[in-house]
Amino acid sequence: MKSFILLFFISLSTRGCESTLQPSPCDPGSICLTVDKPAYSLNDTIRVILQNHGEAPVFLPGCSPLEIATQTDTGWAEAPLVVCVWEGVVLKIPAGGFYQEKIAARAYPGLHKFVAAIHLGCTEGQPLSTANCSRREKIYSAEFSVRH
Repeated sequence: MKSFILLFFISLSTRGCESTLQPSPCDPGSICLTVDKPAYSLNDTIRVILQNHGEAPVFLPGCSPLEIATQTDTGWAEAPLVVCVWEGVVLKIPAGGFYQEKIAARAYPGLHKFVAAIHLGCTEGQPLSTANCSRREKIYSAEFSVRH
């Protein structure tokens, strides 16, 4: 019940006054990470959503659930969206649930994609380091650009 309330609170806290982001189509049985459009201006808000259409809950790191990968001259460089002093408690996304964030595009000029390190089989209510997760995978959104 706590994780449902937390997911509900997170869903509400990431919604602005404009129309809310609804989950986009995702293949049954899959976990998808999507952005709402392929290109943004500096004044735009990027809407990113992780959808869990799998049969089991997935868990995200508690402090910085998403990372951003930036195209550089030598490839993709991944970094957390938030620099954390504590890892936080894992965030459970139940089967059929979703997680979303709104991010100011002005902080990320260039070519990017979002990254989610999803964990499976974790113990709820624990920091990631002690949640005894059985598996970890990374998923990526489509590339998007933020123009100067």
